[in-house]
Amino acid sequence: AVIKHNDTYHLFWNTDISGGIFGIHLATSPDMRTWTQRGRILAPGPQGSFDSKLPFAPRLKKIRDTWVMWFAAQRQPDGRSSIGLASNDGDLANPADWKRHGQILDSGFAGRTITIDPVIYYDAEGYDPGNGDGTHPIWILYGSGVGNSEIYDLYLVYADDYAGPYHSANGGKPVASVDGKGYPYLWPGDIWRDPQTGTFWKLQSY
Repeated sequence: AVIKHNDTYHLFWNTDISGGIFGIHLATSPDMRTWTQRGRILAPGPQGSFDSKLPFAPRLKKIRDTWVMWFAAQRQPDGRSSIGLASNDGDLANPADWKRHGQILDSGFAGRTITIDPVIYYDAEGYDPGNGDGTHPIWILYGSGVGNSEIYDLYLVYADDYAGPYHSANGGKPVASVDGKGYPYLWPGDIWRDPQTGTFWKLQSY
């Protein structure tokens, strides 16, 4: 994920620490060419926790005055995956200002054990209908599958607060499915809204 804030580009990425154990790191740049590494934002959690093997695939949004990071995570030793949350009310470039909130979305629908690659839509400008009180929901599109089959469908959930709780937008059913299409999995892409037509668009890869 790349975020421009205060005329500085912030790059958040996951990297292998040792033996397949990942962490999320940060670098900054004034021009997208020269980068300065700022350190690790999130290390793997303790053994047995939801992110004990790898936090990865970070996505960021500014929700009012708080920077929020959603990330995919995998647990050791069984490999069960889920989505976690961290936030920052201070300096975006300071690793010490990031606060870990823990797991917010488990692989809960239809016996799924894989929940990965969150894509976030939050309409801070008020293009979507909102909640009628000046606030707007936060939407997460993510991939979900069973075991090691790599049969991934796309699910959509929403919440009024970034910390949750999150609710299914489609009754626990996928909004896009691989069933009968001849593709082994779908990967979620970005979501955006055309301000002229009001149509929401979603990118996905097969």
